[in-house]
Amino acid sequence: MCVQLSRDCKVEVQRILHQRALDVKLDPELQRRCMTDLGKWCSEKTDPGQELECLQDHLEELVSDCRDVVGNLTELESE
Repeated sequence: MCVQLSRDCKVEVQRILHQRALDVKLDPELQRRCMTDLGKWCSEKTDPGQELECLQDHLEELVSDCRDVVGNLTELESE
């Protein structure tokens, strides 16, 4: 079932997804699945957006669970 969203609702959903993508702490699934990789590759990247960008930069080196969730977020960001 597909629900038609108002323009304002679409804008708000996009804003929240963007904000969530910038802060790993706002995505418990990403944080849980990528905790080891965040510590290994991105421990000094703590500003908003830096953690996800760091994970994206190391995509090929991430454990598969983390790589899957980062890949999905990257795909959503590009839409």
